[in-house]
Amino acid sequence: MLVYPHILRHHDDLTQRIVGQTIEPEFTATFHFNAHAKVTKLEQHVDFAGAFFQLLRKAQDVATLLDGALISPFSELGLDPQGTMAESALTRGSKQLSLKFILL
Repeated sequence: MLVYPHILRHHDDLTQRIVGQTIEPEFTATFHFNAHAKVTKLEQHVDFAGAFFQLLRKAQDVATLLDGALISPFSELGLDPQGTMAESALTRGSKQLSLKFILL
């Protein structure tokens, strides 16, 4: 699964700097509850920019990496082996969203 295929084609130096590396982005989840203690909204945020800045140390390199990244609004990442967007949890009718990812 590829999340950043654009760097493979156009940024070999950047590719070499992230292949084999591990990032640990900060993740926050905010749950909103109604008067009946039911979750009515879930907001999630993954700080990929901050994690990649710690690795790459240059804002321009982080911008290049994240510009064109295959990350859906539902935190689903990447391409399947056939090169098409990964099947969305919404298109499957699933209520479970995953946050599995592989950098390259």
